Amino acid sequence: MKKLFLFLSIFASLCLFSCSFAEDESEYLSAPSVPLTGTTITHTRYNSSNTEVYVYRINTSATADHTAYHVGTLFPKTIAEDILNFTDYLSFTDQKYKYQFVFIDSDGTKTSTYWSSEITGSLLRSNTPEVTYVIPDTCNIEYDSADYSLKIVDTAGGTLAPVGDGNTDPFEHQSEYEPAVVLQTSSRSMAFELNDDQFDGTEKLFLTSILPNDFYDTEIKCVGLVGKYTQNNKDNNMECIYWSEPASIKTVYPGTTTQVKTFTVNRSAGTGTDY
Repeated sequence: MKKLFLFLSIFASLCLFSCSFAEDESEYLSAPSVPLTGTTITHTRYNSSNTEVYVYRINTSATADHTAYHVGTLFPKTIAEDILNFTDYLSFTDQKYKYQFVFIDSDGTKTSTYWSSEITGSLLRSNTPEVTYVIPDTCNIEYDSADYSLKIVDTAGGTLAPVGDGNTDPFEHQSEYEPAVVLQTSSRSMAFELNDDQFDGTEKLFLTSILPNDFYDTEIKCVGLVGKYTQNNKDNNMECIYWSEPASIKTVYPGTTTQVKTFTVNRSAGTGTDY
């Protein structure tokens, strides 16, 4: 399988999934528990109606950008699952971090915790502590309004598979991360996985076949590419998605260098019928 190789990049990344903060501090839950060593973050499930739990991380080191990144999504599968654990496989031994959990109920209500106390990473070593995709300057995503599609194009004739610079420890499950493109409206962000042909640029990603209803008739921004690894934990009956840090990629019109800042997919373009 042809993939982007995840490795460390020094260029600035965009925060793909914005964190929702409560305005009144009384609405915050207690901070996640963090270990003296290691990076397994723990919190008690807020209530049995929590269908998803977002895990956010801030790198608090002096040289970091202190941006909150969405690094994990937990899906408790039973109401009996009270203790939620998240292991940050992409933390670095010379960096300091804080973590926050955001609990999402079945009705969409979000409840945030306080940020955790600061801990030091323990798994990876590198001079450029960001695991992300590397996007060559010659690579763009083309948006075609004629068929509402996206296509990855490298104008230099290459592919999005640059080799890492070798200054990073191999990280756990590295080969299992899949590329996904992140699309964002004013109210929601979603990551859509790319198959081999879509990633290589030999096949288009047709938006009318993947977009949910609330992405139609509204402005959409193509934020960039992110790595996605899904793990099913049989011991505690919970699914977890791990996210790399996002990498921006320029969106243009086909055959041009004209940037597309946002685009709109009309509902009439879909092949289905509302029911």
